[in-house]
Amino acid sequence: KIGLEVLEKGGNAIDAAVAVGFALGVCEPQSSGIGGGGFMIVRFAKTGETKFIDFREIAPKGANPDMWDDKEFGGKSIGVPGSVKGFLYVLDKYGNLDRKAVIQPAIDLAKNGYKVSAIMNMDMKNQLNNIKKYPATAKIYLKNGQPYKVGDIIKNPDLAKTMEKIVKDGEKAFYEGEVAEAIVKATVA
Repeated sequence: KIGLEVLEKGGNAIDAAVAVGFALGVCEPQSSGIGGGGFMIVRFAKTGETKFIDFREIAPKGANPDMWDDKEFGGKSIGVPGSVKGFLYVLDKYGNLDRKAVIQPAIDLAKNGYKVSAIMNMDMKNQLNNIKKYPATAKIYLKNGQPYKVGDIIKNPDLAKTMEKIVKDGEKAFYEGEVAEAIVKATVA
């Protein structure tokens, strides 16, 4: 729905894809989001030219293959996020709309809330013990110590504030300063 609305506002396919990417990061944080990374293939209809954009996370310094045996959690096991950099790169290079027009729908979802899907509910149940290990995560994704039910509304005002900073200052709002420092602090705790 958000992608279609962006297209109706004069956006192109890139604008719509980036808007959907930010929105999915709100509604399906277990699968995507600004803390992750990805890939994008852009094909230009007029020329047939294809571009591949890789904005996958970068492994942390000192990483080794043994770290990812499903036993490692926390800061040592995460990569440097690439989604914000990748989304903004393709938006600036190939999009028609500005950051606010494209990211605002996701900000609205995070502020006003969204319904928990069956998949998100299942993932919250499967990861309940891990969610409980991290109070900041539990504060957002648990209700009375339990996963939200399908159809319940979740709000994430901190994520909305972070995306508002990205709208205002671009990628540096995420990779430098207050947000970056908070990420580092949370991952070394």
